[in-house]
Amino acid sequence: MILPGIISKIPMKISLPLLFTAPVFGVVIFLSIITFAESNNAANELMAQNLVQIHDHIEERLDDLAFVISKVK
Repeated sequence: MILPGIISKIPMKISLPLLFTAPVFGVVIFLSIITFAESNNAANELMAQNLVQIHDHIEERLDDLAFVISKVK
């Protein structure tokens, strides 16, 4: 196999730190992806809640204006 030959040629000063840091970088990337997905979902949920609140507020305001107009007539 070619892989063991290549690995045996890498100096210990490089391979040993790489052995310990590669899993750390992998975990960091994995957690970053999870965090991005969760924050994106949270932002979408918050936006949906705000749209509902804005819609309700506009509906109440229009009802108030319609009531005032009917009183004026």
